[in-house]
Amino acid sequence: MADWFIDNPFFYNNVLFFIHHFERISIFIVILFIIGVIRDKPESFLAANFIVQVFLAIYLIYRFNHYRKEIPRFNDLDRKICYYAGVYILTFSFLEVLQTYTEKFRKLIDPYTVPIVNKIKGIVSDTLMTGRMD
Repeated sequence: MADWFIDNPFFYNNVLFFIHHFERISIFIVILFIIGVIRDKPESFLAANFIVQVFLAIYLIYRFNHYRKEIPRFNDLDRKICYYAGVYILTFSFLEVLQTYTEKFRKLIDPYTVPIVNKIKGIVSDTLMTGRMD
């Protein structure tokens, strides 16, 4: 029985590329959320989190279910997905705890981060209004 997740080089290479970059993007977004840059719409972030969890679950269930006739070869893609799934589950488990303390944490760092965030927002809005960067 051929395993199209692994035997298809197009799928295999694209999943490796996606995992490599999505891990860094999600960590960056979590940091922005904690600092306070992303305050207004965490619902979209949580929806994206849900979608990623579903895709990870589907992949892991497909690859490692006990109803398979053949034992799957554990390859580099499996190793990366299992590692990323563990890190992802751990990070977002603690994110719920962090959400409880986020307001307290933001009160401590707001005097330092709010001027920076406002300056960046001002630069972005000026750039969008004038169409050029000074």
